[in-house]
Amino acid sequence: MTISNSHISKTIIDGYLSYLMTNTVPKLMLFAVPGFFTTMSMVQWCKQHLKNLTLVDLGDAMHFAQESQPEIFAQALSDWYQTL
Repeated sequence: MTISNSHISKTIIDGYLSYLMTNTVPKLMLFAVPGFFTTMSMVQWCKQHLKNLTLVDLGDAMHFAQESQPEIFAQALSDWYQTL
């Protein structure tokens, strides 16, 4: 029996998701509107399912939010880091 790369990838992703959902390691999620990969429904799902999550809305940003909103990005990261 041959195991496909997609099956291996799904197994890895499912394992990581399970880890994120069950541990209390501090997590930071920076998101922007419009999101390129991160939709608002994904942000809401993470808020409901991930423990110890800090959400920061970067506002209107393009694909690389750290380039579109560098000050907000840096401040959010600094503020979150100081809480660890």
